[in-house]
Amino acid sequence: MPPSPEVDGLKKLLAPGGTLYVFHQPPVASKNLVIEERCRALLEQHGYEVSDVLFADTPPIESMCVVARPAQ
Repeated sequence: MPPSPEVDGLKKLLAPGGTLYVFHQPPVASKNLVIEERCRALLEQHGYEVSDVLFADTPPIESMCVVARPAQ
C-alpha cells in the first residue's frame, strides 16, 4: 500500500492517548470485510494498533467502524 501522509497527520490531531474511529458504510454490505482488511493494513502500516472492528445494522446497509490508537 502506498504511503498516506493524511493518515500520518491524524496522529498529530489526536489528544495524548486518543483513539481514532474510522466509519464506513459501503454501497454493498459484502464489501465491508474487504474494506476492513484494507483499512486495518493501512492503519498498521502507519503505526496504529487496531483494537476493535465493529459492525452495525444501519439501514439501508450494514456499516463498520475500525477503532485504532497510535502504537506506543
